[in-house]
Amino acid sequence: MTVRCASCGLVGLVMLAAVPVTSSPPPGTDGLVVVPGRQLGVLGVDGSEADLVAAYGAATVRQTEVELGEGERAVATILFPEDERRRLEIVWQDPVARRRLERATLRGSATAWRLPGGMSLGLTLEQVELLNGGGFEVAGFAWDGGGIVLSWHGGRLTATLGPAVKVFFVPDDAAQQRPEFLEVQGDRPFASDLPALRALGPSVGRIVVEFEHP
Repeated sequence: MTVRCASCGLVGLVMLAAVPVTSSPPPGTDGLVVVPGRQLGVLGVDGSEADLVAAYGAATVRQTEVELGEGERAVATILFPEDERRRLEIVWQDPVARRRLERATLRGSATAWRLPGGMSLGLTLEQVELLNGGGFEVAGFAWDGGGIVLSWHGGRLTATLGPAVKVFFVPDDAAQQRPEFLEVQGDRPFASDLPALRALGPSVGRIVVEFEHP
């Protein structure tokens, strides 16, 4: 099945087996677990906002709109809107009924949600290289797809995360005042060990998980 990332325009091929909807988190967890393409906490791919309310409580769920990039917006549900470590944006395939997962987005400097391979918000280039077992490639900054990982170069995260997980690096707050910022801009690939890139202190600031339906 073909999957398109709305925020970056990238297209990939995802093969997923049919996965039943589950009503409880995996054993031994608090439910904040992401299985790329298949599971989001208590939700299977056909889950709904009503399921979130039943599982986490009405006070933890807020209806809103979110920016997808390039001026595109979508109806969404924010889970744990007042809790930075658990906050999650969910876009639905059926925005009227608010059901059937399409994509979930984590933003910020840290998260309690757990993804495969140890991927998380706030990780540095060096830390992600350790998880991957080697270097990787990211797009330049200052555009809608800025900082997205373009290739894991065959490292461990290639299979661990798969094409359903999009990882975005963001530079530190002072990056735009540094001369290196001009060297790593635009829709071009840059190696993770490039000195100009590392000088900007980028860390994982956004993770987008896409869901496919059989």
